[in-house]
Amino acid sequence: MPIGLRWIVGILILVMGLSAFGSWLFSQSLVRKQADVKREAGKLLPSAPISKTLELQGGPIFSLAISPDGKTFVSGSGDSTVKQWDLKTGELLHTFSAHRGPVISVAISPDGRTLVSGSRDKTVRVWNIKTRKLLNTLTGGEEWVKAVAISPNGRTIANGNEDEIITFWQLKPVRFLHNLLANQGGIEAIAFSPDSSQFASAGEDNTIKIWDKAAQPIRTLTGHQTHPEAIVFTPDGKSLIAGDEGDLRQWKLSTGTVTRIFRQPSGLVRSLAISKDGKRLVSGHADNTIEVWNLETGEQVRTFAGHKDWVLSVALSLDGNTLISGGRDKAIKLWNLQR
Repeated sequence: MPIGLRWIVGILILVMGLSAFGSWLFSQSLVRKQADVKREAGKLLPSAPISKTLELQGGPIFSLAISPDGKTFVSGSGDSTVKQWDLKTGELLHTFSAHRGPVISVAISPDGRTLVSGSRDKTVRVWNIKTRKLLNTLTGGEEWVKAVAISPNGRTIANGNEDEIITFWQLKPVRFLHNLLANQGGIEAIAFSPDSSQFASAGEDNTIKIWDKAAQPIRTLTGHQTHPEAIVFTPDGKSLIAGDEGDLRQWKLSTGTVTRIFRQPSGLVRSLAISKDGKRLVSGHADNTIEVWNLETGEQVRTFAGHKDWVLSVALSLDGNTLISGGRDKAIKLWNLQR
């Protein structure tokens, strides 16, 4: 090859090399900038602040409830039991055994003395937490119990069933009050308002119905494309938040209008919890993640990954510093939200 031609080829190779090197530098700069944005925003954490993981063998953790004093919590699981745990140490304190089917929902009374559990065995069990004795076995429907709740004033128990019926009971002494034919197709979730004056039910008919304390209908919230799996009132009682298959909405109860649709969450919303100050919302999802939302702005502020299967239940401590999650992976995880 003539010297002149060799010189031209060399120049071309050098230019191509510098161009490739420059492209590589540019791509690395973009990667660093993207990573810096994530770190600066602090929204997506590469590793979640798990303080403890309680591995169980009995089945999925369908429901969780924290005691009013914040010292213990209970879990309802697929092995037909309710377990009581020390919130600080994660120590198993007691196992409540009586159900003959998976325990789908649990609730603790405001005074911390009574535990209520609902099961696929079509019963609701009422327990004395201090003596750990079974007080009552209630049957209010012909199908399995999907949800239980205790009113914040401590007077009423409610359970929602697969047969579209919600049954109300007086808590002390326990006695039947009345049945309510609620959502068509079955009940998915129920909740009392903070002042116990209203009650909400979500069903397989894709609606949420709001009732007064006399079980008279106030309004029906429509707009969800699939049935809401979880609902929660805001602490001021003015709004209700509901999650379904990929949709998370905040409803203004006085008008029945949607005030906020949260950014597309991570798949099916299976559970919700809200902090007592009304500033944070926690959602558990079918993609194994937990998301934390700023309720003042509607922005997602953190995403936690750690479960190996669906997150079926979440609960927040009274001070808002500890999050508990239960999954289809049979694990309970305690998360420190202060880190």
